[in-house]
Amino acid sequence: MIGNNQSAVIAAHLEVSRKTLTETVVIAAGASVSSAVDKSHHSHLAIFLPSGWTTAAITFLGCETFGGTYKQIVSSTDIAEVAIPAVAASKVVILDTEFLEALIAVPFLKLRSGTLLDPVNQSTEASINIILRR
Repeated sequence: MIGNNQSAVIAAHLEVSRKTLTETVVIAAGASVSSAVDKSHHSHLAIFLPSGWTTAAITFLGCETFGGTYKQIVSSTDIAEVAIPAVAASKVVILDTEFLEALIAVPFLKLRSGTLLDPVNQSTEASINIILRR
């Protein structure tokens, strides 16, 4: 028999589970752009880089449809790429408010290792877990 406290904990866990989703994108060995992720119903994300990640900045490509043409995401203030500075392997990248605001309206994303002008090809396949939260 489940007590009232246990029921409340289970209900709270189920509520969080409905709001949180883990997706995996992959950058192939010798490439710099990932597969796509659908974040259309989520506004927050965290990026979990694998141990084999080749140190690089992370920039973003966006699209209004999953299978469409992905385009460079830039900031409206200076038309510069929305970029996370070079980050090493085995890190968790939590996006701050500036990044979240830049990405919130983009339903489909791809990650780029490096920048448009200086892409960094990954030396091995990089499976990147992305935690999405509403």
